[in-house]
Amino acid sequence: MLEAYFDETETHPNSSFICVAGYLFSKENALRFANLWNEKVKPLLPENVEVFHAVDCYARQKDFKKISERDRDAIFDAMISIIKDTIDFGIIVGVDRSEYESTIKEQQYIKCKIGTPIKKQQHIKRKIGTPYTLCALRCAEYVADWLLEQKIEGDVFYHFEAGHKNQGELDQFLKRISHSPARKQKYRLNNWDFRTKTEAVQLQAADLLSWEWQRSYATAYQPGCEKRKWRMTLKELAEKPHKAEHITPKGIIIKTIVNIFNQIEANPPKKRGF
Repeated sequence: MLEAYFDETETHPNSSFICVAGYLFSKENALRFANLWNEKVKPLLPENVEVFHAVDCYARQKDFKKISERDRDAIFDAMISIIKDTIDFGIIVGVDRSEYESTIKEQQYIKCKIGTPIKKQQHIKRKIGTPYTLCALRCAEYVADWLLEQKIEGDVFYHFEAGHKNQGELDQFLKRISHSPARKQKYRLNNWDFRTKTEAVQLQAADLLSWEWQRSYATAYQPGCEKRKWRMTLKELAEKPHKAEHITPKGIIIKTIVNIFNQIEANPPKKRGF
């Protein structure tokens, strides 16, 4: 069995951009990552700090206030090193929240040969979920596609960081997928759970990837960040296989149709009795 770990991030609380990112490991390398983290990263963290958070470490804030820039860079270097040494595949999927919302609002219905037209915008949203769920499931699809391309056998245990406000919605989508053997095979779904970074240190690798991606996105597109220094982390990580996607409005519509075909949705309405 394989294991995948995903975390999510936004550029800032009022940002319209959200992404979900993470890594696929063999079961053996997931354990090896944890061992290397304890050996090479944990000793570099400030005293009594048990979890690496990229944003806090980089900005040297909260529990990382007392570290020097040199110590901060050493922590990042150690994280990058053990990620490259253990992961099989990295995935990043992002969507602009304003593009998502305008697409939902403007698309009054979808004429689809495989089912009844969807005539209410909340119904479209039910088919794809919130931006968080949309990105998370797209990540899982990329994992399954990569395994197929590489001719790698085995199912995947998907681990998502616990605590997101839309965790329950993602859980409902995954339950819907798990009810069909064909859908389970499509996603290579063995099982899933929601864990903290303390419970699963591999989520800290996902934290680094998602933060580095959103920082690069903000540097490129967010007003006021144009002069910010570009970091080379993504270039280093890209020495191992990675896949990145920014979901466009057209992609949102395509994903809606695909989910209609696969009969995947959030909280399906209950059928009325007679």
